[in-house]
Amino acid sequence: MSDEAAVPPDREPDHAEPTDGPVPGLGLVSKLRQRLVVQWAFAYLAGAWLVFQAVDVAAEPWGLSLGVQRAIHLLLVVGFFLSLTLAWYHGEKGRQRVSASELLVVTVLCGLGGAAFVVLAPAGRTGDTAGAYEPAGGSSGPWLAWRDAPALAVLPFQDISPGSENAYFADGMHEEILTQASKIPGLIVISRTSVMRYRDRDASVPEIARELGVTAILEGSALKVGDQVRITAQLIDGRTDEHLWAESYDRPLTMPNLLAIQSEIAGRIAQEIGATLTPVEKESLSRLPTEDLEAYDLYLQGRQAHSQYRAEDNEEAIRLFKEALHRDSTYAAAWAYLGSAYAQRVFLAGADPSWGDSAMGAGRRALALEPESAEGHRAVGNGFLSQGRFRQALTEFEAAVNLDSNDFAAVNNVGVMRLRFGEFDEALRWTLRGVRLAPNLPLVWANLAFSYLALDDRDRAEREALRALDMDPENWHALQALSFLHALEGDPRRGVNVAERIIVAEAGAPVHFLFAAEMALLARDYGRAQRHALEAAELLPLGSVPPWHFPGTVLAFTEMRDGASSVAASRLVQTEAELLNRIGAGGDDPKLLWELAAVHAVRREREVAVAWLQRARRAGWRWVGITELDPILDPIRDSPEFETVLAEMRSQVEEMRRSIEEDRALDEERDPLRP
Repeated sequence: MSDEAAVPPDREPDHAEPTDGPVPGLGLVSKLRQRLVVQWAFAYLAGAWLVFQAVDVAAEPWGLSLGVQRAIHLLLVVGFFLSLTLAWYHGEKGRQRVSASELLVVTVLCGLGGAAFVVLAPAGRTGDTAGAYEPAGGSSGPWLAWRDAPALAVLPFQDISPGSENAYFADGMHEEILTQASKIPGLIVISRTSVMRYRDRDASVPEIARELGVTAILEGSALKVGDQVRITAQLIDGRTDEHLWAESYDRPLTMPNLLAIQSEIAGRIAQEIGATLTPVEKESLSRLPTEDLEAYDLYLQGRQAHSQYRAEDNEEAIRLFKEALHRDSTYAAAWAYLGSAYAQRVFLAGADPSWGDSAMGAGRRALALEPESAEGHRAVGNGFLSQGRFRQALTEFEAAVNLDSNDFAAVNNVGVMRLRFGEFDEALRWTLRGVRLAPNLPLVWANLAFSYLALDDRDRAEREALRALDMDPENWHALQALSFLHALEGDPRRGVNVAERIIVAEAGAPVHFLFAAEMALLARDYGRAQRHALEAAELLPLGSVPPWHFPGTVLAFTEMRDGASSVAASRLVQTEAELLNRIGAGGDDPKLLWELAAVHAVRREREVAVAWLQRARRAGWRWVGITELDPILDPIRDSPEFETVLAEMRSQVEEMRRSIEEDRALDEERDPLRP
C-alpha cells in the first residue's frame, strides 16, 4: 500500500502546504463554515462587549480621557475586521503561513484604523474635557469655540479668620482670584454665581467637577489677623481628585503682597493647564489696582454687598464704593462697580431711569483710567439698559466680553439683548455660552427655554424650562416660559394657572401681574386680565418694561369691551404718550413699536396699527406666537397687510431655525462621535 493511500480521507498530510487562496470547489458558505469565521466573529463581539462595558465603568474613577476612550473603541472596531481576516486565513487547521494577500489586507485595515484615529479621536482638543457637560439641544456658534477648552471652578474660599467681621475678606480674595484666573487665555472659568452654590454644600471634588463640566477645581482659605494674612490655595484634578499643586502664603497685609499672591496663583493655574501668557497678559495680572489698602478693603466690602442683588444692600454698596473712591479717585474697578450699583438701583428699586446716566458716567470714568476694563464697559451697558437703550447696551456688553470672555453677566446680557432684537439664533448661541459659564443657574436654562420658544422649538423649550424648575421649582422666568408654551400649544387656561403661581411666589412684583394679564388675554378671560392689569398699574415702577403689554393697553382693551369707551380712550392717550416719550428719549426696544400697534388696534385704526407693526418687525419684533394669538390685534387680523407682516415674521424665524440646524449639522460633522 502506498504512503498516500495510508492517509485517512478526512485528514490532510502533516506536511501539506496551505494554499494562499480559497480551496477550489467549495462555496462561500461552506468556506465560512470550514474556517470557523462565524464562530470567531461571535467570540470577538462577546469579548469586545465586555471591554466596552469595562471602559465605561472605569472611565470616571480612573480618569480616562475622552481621547483614550475613543482610541479603545476604534481599536476594538479595527480588531473585529482583523479577527475576521485571521479566521479566513487561519481558521482551518494547518493553515498557518502568512500569505501576501493576507499581509495586504492587514496593512490596509491598520492604515484605515490609524487614519480614523487621527480624524476622530483627539480632533483638535485644546484640553481634556472628559465629563464636561454639554447642554441638550446641540451646540453652535460661540459654543463650538468654547466647548472643548479646559475649564476651572474656583470654589468659595473658606473664612478662617477669628470672628465674623472679616468674612468679606475671604469672599473678596475668592472673587479677586476668580477674576485673575478669568484673564488666562483659553481657560473657561465658571461664574461666581454658580460656584457660590457650593459654599455650604457637602460635595466631593469629582461630583462638583461633573456638575459644572470642569477639568480642575481651585479650593482655598483666607485668614486675616491684624496686619497679617494667610492665603492657601490648592488646584485639584476634577476627575481623579488628585492634587496638582498647593501653596500657602503668609505675608504682611499690603497691597503689593495681596496682588503678588493673586498673580502667583493665576500663574500656577496657567502653568498647570499649559497656557502661555504673553508679556501683556502677565502685566495685566500684576497690575496694582490701587496702592491704598483701606480703599481696597472698602472695595471688597462693597462688592460683597453688591453681589447680594437686594435693594437693601444696594445703598450700602454705593456708600462703600464712594468711600473707596474718596481715598483713591483713580481706582478704576471701584468706579466700574459704583456704576453697576447705580444701574442696580433702577433694576431693583424702580428708581428713576436718570440713574442710568450716573451709571454710565461712573463706567466711563473707569474706562478713562483703565481702557481694558471689562467691568467698565459692563457698567456703561447697564446704564443704557436701565434706560431702554438696548442697542448701545448691546455694544457695551459685547465690548466687555471681548475683554473678558468669562464675564458671565455680560455674556448673559448679550443673549438677552439679541433676543430683544429678534435675533433668535444668535440669542440661542450666546445663551448656550452662558450655560457653559453657569451650568447650575436656573436663569440661564430658562433663558434657553425662551430662545427655543422664540424659534418655535417647543420640545426643547419645554425640556429646558423643566430643567430650570428642577433646580428651582419657583423660578419665575422658567414658569413664564412654561406658561407661554401652554398657550402656544392650545391650552392658554393652563398657562394662566402657571402665571398666577408666579404672582404667589413673587408677591408685589408688577411685571408678574402683567404677565398673568397677558396670559389671561390669550385665554380670552377678559375679567381676569383686567384684574391683573389693575394690580400691575398700581405697582408698576417708573422705567420698567413689561413682558408684553403695558397695563394701560390691557385695561383700555377690556374697558372698551365693557362699554367704558371714554375711560379707555383716556388710558390709550396716556399710554401712547409714554411710549412716544420713551422712543424720543432713545428707547429702541422693538416692543415699544409693537405696543404702539396694539394701542391703535384697540382704537380700530387699522392702517396705522399695521404700519406700526411693520415698523416693529423691521426693528426686530419676531414673536410670531404672541402676534398670532393676542386678541388685542383681532381688529386688524383680517387685513391683507397684517397677514403680509405675519408671513414675513414667519419666514425670518424659519430662516433662523435653518441657521441653527446648519450649526448642528456642522457640529455633528466636526465631531460625529460626541454624544
